[in-house]
Amino acid sequence: MNALTANLAAQFAKGSELEKTIRENLKGRGAKVIDRLSYDLHEAFPDMKGFSSRNLKYMRAFATAWPDKAIVQELLAQLSWYQNLALLEKIKDGDARIWYARQTRAHGWSHNILKHQIELRLYERQGKLTNNFSLTLPPAESDMATQIFSSQISQ
Repeated sequence: MNALTANLAAQFAKGSELEKTIRENLKGRGAKVIDRLSYDLHEAFPDMKGFSSRNLKYMRAFATAWPDKAIVQELLAQLSWYQNLALLEKIKDGDARIWYARQTRAHGWSHNILKHQIELRLYERQGKLTNNFSLTLPPAESDMATQIFSSQISQ
């Protein structure tokens, strides 16, 4: 396991435990639990970084969005934290999130390219490219060309 994978797996584990702790402690205590937890963690571990309220909220969101550790270790650990945040913040549908993560890894998209592809709604448009195959090719070849281009885009 490389350092990036180990770090992301550790963040996932922290997030999973954090999500459970927060859920248990939120009962009747209000929304300031994460802020208090952040303060307590800073006090308990003064040499460790990454326990800001904002980061704890991201860890919780990450653990909630990605409950399957296999996906985290095999796919998401190969993306940057900023790419993972873009997936979390901009995409609500789990299947779409996985599709964008796979495309990012396969095509080497940067954080900015990933955000651009999300803004262009590439996932929703996949396999829906307009073409003139039916006008310019015989029916069997038109169907084959459409199928080839659709499968290339969805990979």
